[in-house]
Amino acid sequence: MEKSKLTGMIEMVLEFDFNSEYEAKMFYSVLSPEVGMKVSKGAESFIKLDGKRVFIFVQSTQLSKMRAIVNSYGRLINVVHNIVSVVREVEE
Repeated sequence: MEKSKLTGMIEMVLEFDFNSEYEAKMFYSVLSPEVGMKVSKGAESFIKLDGKRVFIFVQSTQLSKMRAIVNSYGRLINVVHNIVSVVREVEE
């Protein structure tokens, strides 16, 4: 994890394992613009692709901000998952 500029922070790592590097790259490319944006004062997030795995790192000085960020990413992840499922069905 990168060294954060925030002090007294809470950290969370979300890890996603995929069946293929292609799926991981697709997931990463869709989420990286959102995760890379400045989310809030006192909070940071970034995303990392490692083969078939994607990691989302979230850091915040407040638990309420952490919860809001993770909930927001959770909704976005659900949308991405649903889209990937539909694309997979169409390709088969």
